[in-house]
Amino acid sequence: MKILEALGKVGLLVWFALAGSLPQANAVDGKRPNILNILVDDMGYSDLGCYGGEIKTPNIDSLAKGGLRFSSYRTYPKCFPTRNSILSGIESDPINFQEDAMTIAELLKMKGYRTYFVGKTHGNFLPDLQAVARRGFDRSFGNEAGGSFFNHKVKQCYLDGKEWHTDKPFYKTDVQTDFALEFLDSYKESRKPFFLHLAYHAPHYPLHAKPEDIAKYRGKYLQGPNHFRKTRFAKLKELGLINPEWKLSPSSDDNNEWEKLSAEDKNKYDHLMAVYAAMIDNVDQNIGRVMTKLKEMGCFENTLITFSSDNGACPEGSPFNIWSSHTNQRFGVSYDETAEIGSAKSHWKLGEAWANMSSTPFRMYKNYCHEGGLSSPLIVHWSGKVDEPGSISHEFVSVYDFMPSWLEVAKAEYPMSFEGRKIEPLVGESFLPLLNGGVAEDKERTALFWYKSKSTVCFIKGKWKIVTLDCSKFENSKWELYDIIEDRTEQNDLSAKNSEKLSEMKKALVESFSDHEAYDSFTKQFVKKSKKGKTKKKTKK
Repeated sequence: MKILEALGKVGLLVWFALAGSLPQANAVDGKRPNILNILVDDMGYSDLGCYGGEIKTPNIDSLAKGGLRFSSYRTYPKCFPTRNSILSGIESDPINFQEDAMTIAELLKMKGYRTYFVGKTHGNFLPDLQAVARRGFDRSFGNEAGGSFFNHKVKQCYLDGKEWHTDKPFYKTDVQTDFALEFLDSYKESRKPFFLHLAYHAPHYPLHAKPEDIAKYRGKYLQGPNHFRKTRFAKLKELGLINPEWKLSPSSDDNNEWEKLSAEDKNKYDHLMAVYAAMIDNVDQNIGRVMTKLKEMGCFENTLITFSSDNGACPEGSPFNIWSSHTNQRFGVSYDETAEIGSAKSHWKLGEAWANMSSTPFRMYKNYCHEGGLSSPLIVHWSGKVDEPGSISHEFVSVYDFMPSWLEVAKAEYPMSFEGRKIEPLVGESFLPLLNGGVAEDKERTALFWYKSKSTVCFIKGKWKIVTLDCSKFENSKWELYDIIEDRTEQNDLSAKNSEKLSEMKKALVESFSDHEAYDSFTKQFVKKSKKGKTKKKTKK
């Protein structure tokens, strides 16, 4: 940490030295790279065609073919902390995140970038579109987490911080792309480079899709989730994304309940999975629209494009079984279980069995710190900057690495303070050297992820990982230990055989956690210590 602070001080001196000479809007070099960050919601590791899936994603696949895929990218196991950290570059704070962070938009705007936000807000960093408009984004459109894909009034949409309404047909993913294209159009006469954060809600529930997209996949999934776990597992090995020696993690449907279902129920759950696939298919279509726009503008070649998901697939569904379930009321709106699946009048969730399939080959899914909750596809495309287009990097990268990478692209410095507030130092590393076939310098790199509501925590150091499903009682919690180089599907718990390493990792976890936050002994709520009811940040040493 002393090294980081020292570097931060040097960066601050450079920052102030250059502050008086930052280029004005009409003097910015238009050749500087643009940045497009595409983020989807609750999509599993193996859903994309280029990650072993059967869903049609030709546009995203083309980005992979011309760019670099990462096999070992990890996020938080929940939407909002991932989104917080992508836009700030620091650990996600469950309480007072805004006090000690800058957005990438605030930083890039100082370097003359036009900054755009389209899509979903979530969490306490950018809790709504009014906050987005105040935190460095020139233009913004979207709404908070949740709502309907067909009814924009369920969760109010905002354009540039003001309420937005329409009487025209509405499908959320399409409209989000419409505004992304509009913002890009407003840029095309400018010499400024742009940063566009395009955060789609899909394929998060409710499972809503257009009939023509659903029709492509009806009947596709009648063989059940276990069949597709096996085919995806084989494809992942064929593509070289996973170690062929790894074992496939256990299935949520380990008793093969699918075969016991009636033909009617199989048809229903096939229909639900077809809607989920259709939502991803539609995202891909819309990404194709954005790519076409960039090419028409003549800036596709000079745009760094990143694509990822915010966590693993969502297992939420029936509390009684592993299959999908219907919600009859949400945000004051009533839904009908008998309505056409995927339509505006329905509100279905994916369920554990399909989420387990989407997260193939890993164990668990969203909300949990096992690999199925943390592992996401990450594609980086930058024409002429990837040594071997279509290749795969197996280096460990994380949600913290976007900010330092984007700052390097923009040749921007990261300050120690902003508007009188002390700013937490970045914790990630730029992934740009990996585009040229580089390898991580730090083979003992650490990462800490958690989700407070589930009390699940994991800590990674080099090839070792410890994880627990309940950290409410730290010492007495059931901790698992894995060698994630040899066993990333987490099949061989080494905690009993290697208790010394387990103790070492637990100690390192505590040191890492206490280094950046003061938490009450890993209580269920992960509530920060406070005095007189006010939260207090621990001073870094």
